[in-house]
Amino acid sequence: MRFHVDMSLYSSPTEPYGNVTGFVELDSLPYVGQMFQLIGSSETGSALSLRIEGVRDAGEEEASGSIALEDYVVEGPELAERLGERLDKETGFHVYVY
Repeated sequence: MRFHVDMSLYSSPTEPYGNVTGFVELDSLPYVGQMFQLIGSSETGSALSLRIEGVRDAGEEEASGSIALEDYVVEGPELAERLGERLDKETGFHVYVY
């Protein structure tokens, strides 16, 4: 099953940095409250798992469903930029900076 993943990235608790988006293939339908591993451990950083806040099943009419993840806050725009670069390189997800 193909899902569009979406989350907001903040550079502080009150400063939005951007929107993270990408696609994943899953064997089963995820559920609200489940932890979703967005990125695994690597030599460039630790793993990142976030709670699923919403799921929409595509059904048979559409090519993909969607997964909304909880917001993620880092300490400063530099860390947000580094996380965005890592997501792009390791997962193919993209950060659309505000």
